[in-house]
Amino acid sequence: MRSLILFMLFLVLAVMALTMPAVGVLTWAWIAIMSPHRLTWDFTYALQLNLVIVVITFIAWLVAREPKRLPLNAATVMILLFMAWMTLTTATSLAPSNSWFHWDLHIKNLVFALAVAAIMRSQVRIQALIWMITLSIGYFGVKGGGFTIANGGAYTVLGPPQSIIEDRNHLALACCMVIPLMNYLRVTTANRLIKLGLALAMALTIISVIGSYSRGGFLALSVTAFVFWLRSSGKFVTMVLLLASFVPAVTMMPDSWKERIGTIENYQKDESVQGRFDAWNYAMRVAADRPLVGGGLATTEVRQVFQRYVPGRPQRAAHSIYFQVLGDQGPIGLGIFLGIGLVGWLNARAIIRMSRDRPEFEWAFHLGRMMQVSFISYFVAGAALSMAYYTVFFVSVVIVTSVKAILAAAERAERAAAEPAVARVSRGGFLRPAATGAPAS
Repeated sequence: MRSLILFMLFLVLAVMALTMPAVGVLTWAWIAIMSPHRLTWDFTYALQLNLVIVVITFIAWLVAREPKRLPLNAATVMILLFMAWMTLTTATSLAPSNSWFHWDLHIKNLVFALAVAAIMRSQVRIQALIWMITLSIGYFGVKGGGFTIANGGAYTVLGPPQSIIEDRNHLALACCMVIPLMNYLRVTTANRLIKLGLALAMALTIISVIGSYSRGGFLALSVTAFVFWLRSSGKFVTMVLLLASFVPAVTMMPDSWKERIGTIENYQKDESVQGRFDAWNYAMRVAADRPLVGGGLATTEVRQVFQRYVPGRPQRAAHSIYFQVLGDQGPIGLGIFLGIGLVGWLNARAIIRMSRDRPEFEWAFHLGRMMQVSFISYFVAGAALSMAYYTVFFVSVVIVTSVKAILAAAERAERAAAEPAVARVSRGGFLRPAATGAPAS
């Protein structure tokens, strides 16, 4: 039944996307971020829904009466450069077949980010995309929070099978990133019921992160909560919301949870953490041995390659977005990756500056502040997780870049409207400026 419902809904959205490319991007985001087909058990489980909607979206974009160019700015140029460098390092990989498999997975995320930059260029479309991201991840946050409360935290919260957020640590990172977006939507919506629903969703998502048993997620949640409180306009209400979510959730968790979180302090005795050190050691050694191109995508998970650089230790996932890119693509790739994050942060800061004390752009002001919190969540939680190529991160960078462009266009329009008519005509070449020092007639 689930498969049939999903297929019919997807079919409706695909037909709509034929004439509205923005609908195609929203559907693409839903499939890529939520992986709803992984929640079914029948024929849709293995269907290439994403491939279908990608083809439809690009065909619709080509025939639609919309701009047919990719905006070239710092974000899109950096993403294009990252794609080119990732292709080069994959072609020179120490384990080519494994790297090309992961290249195929990761390049799609970057192409999607570019599609967002090309198509989602208005406030309405960006708002719809933020809603789609929030609902896609928030579903698992709300569900996981309810699941944790129902069983007293006895079981681990997981994401959809065979998806990027199946692992509890990855789901915790995604939830930490989406909590600030939930608050942005809560602050900017006028509907009181939606406000209340989003506040409840935030509380349940916080509980879901705690119920994931993810140490990195809990650390990121703590940092996110503090920064979120600093960035919020109503600090008292925010503090009450955070305490009402944190305190009861931590109190009800069983001793097994407290023991696992307690190993953050005793990391020297934890084999899982020691495995992370092995993976980070691999990344540094392969980058030193191949400083230009690194080892290639996901070579840390190939036993023969891993043990060449870390003898006698089992291969591990990278367990850090920083060491992941360093080992995959060398110092140059890491520099490009960090540059993309820096562009996102600076554009979010520019949005805050451009929209401050501007009632008509209040939505952008709140978005810039909450996007900064989301970026902090990603870079803190990502320090111990292999999610360097996560779709939501790259899309978030593009979103703040597009919003900055919207604000800049509005500023240019205001300056043009305020410019005297004679000055505009003169600047257009219709009037010749009077010569300096010419005698009066």
